Amino acid sequence: LYENDLRGLQGSVVPKCYGYFKGRSGGQSLSCLVLEFCNQPFRSADFSQQIILATANLHQVGIYHGNILSGAHFVLASNGIRIIDFAKAQRHHC
Repeated sequence: LYENDLRGLQGSVVPKCYGYFKGRSGGQSLSCLVLEFCNQPFRSADFSQQIILATANLHQVGIYHGNILSGAHFVLASNGIRIIDFAKAQRHHC
């Protein structure tokens, strides 16, 4: 999703993706997704407009998050809200 559907939203709606790396170590397959650092505490009530706009932007590119209502999928970056955890995400068409 990050490389295609979410590419245009990186750094504004979803964390910026710096790369997905694969390798092997000790006979084990390893992988690592490197994303923008987002770890600032916030209260969702203070950012309700940004959350609504971010969710609308996600919808506009045809992505259904799949678990956004739990509220645990929003983090604060240095310049605004980001949506994270696309494990249950699906493409959709309206």
